[in-house]
Amino acid sequence: MAAELANENATTINHRAAPFLVEGQSGEPAFLLLHGLTASPTEVQPLADFLHQRFPNASISCPLLPGHGTTPQNLRAVGRDSWMTVAKSECQRLASVSEKVAVVGVSMGAVLAAHIAASEPNVCSLTMLSPMFSLKPVLRACLPWLRFIVPYKMKSRASIDNHIAKGLFSYDRYPTKSLWELQRLADQTLAKLQTIQCPVLLAVGKLDRYMSMSSLQIVRDRLTSTRVETVACEHSGHVLPHEPDAEMLFEKIHAHLLGSLHLA
Repeated sequence: MAAELANENATTINHRAAPFLVEGQSGEPAFLLLHGLTASPTEVQPLADFLHQRFPNASISCPLLPGHGTTPQNLRAVGRDSWMTVAKSECQRLASVSEKVAVVGVSMGAVLAAHIAASEPNVCSLTMLSPMFSLKPVLRACLPWLRFIVPYKMKSRASIDNHIAKGLFSYDRYPTKSLWELQRLADQTLAKLQTIQCPVLLAVGKLDRYMSMSSLQIVRDRLTSTRVETVACEHSGHVLPHEPDAEMLFEKIHAHLLGSLHLA
């Protein structure tokens, strides 16, 4: 898939950022994959392809979260309640056709996935890839007032180039209001982690510039599920489905799903 950053003047969903869905057979497993902030379903496309190969009769849904796939202005106009409404609605739809629903998320999508797992009884498995539960301390401290003064935080040239190289559709900037909404969502979800009872897989890249193994440990310590597995991806950055350790990680996810959905 060729890369393309969002056009600031776009008013419709870019075809490269479109949601995608595989309608599986009734009663087969269902997978809900959630992308991160400013991103699109291209973040999870490699994992969706892998899951379709391993579970050809399963349903696989990768929705586009509100405010994404169009312009940064549109993202700035929505917040965590809109993201959660879409994610929960799709989870409930999948649960209507499958008794075995697994949720997987990347970055902000991982936080949304955890929030769903804490509130939706039909979720049998949770996978969090690079879960973004805390922004950098200085940025976090500034956001309550910064969001009213500085509308956007530009991404670094290295970050934009990385998106292009990996074929990811993403905005070239973060709305500061959206970052604030993400942190509020993360704080709310962190308080709910102890209620998650399904098996959990946590993964982080050791070269991640946005989060660290120590922040992953904070999440791990809050989880009370009897089955929690952590995966450290030695050669990977933040968007794990597109990183060098993806093949190894996908096999770990596959094994986790076989066990948590009782498919082995």
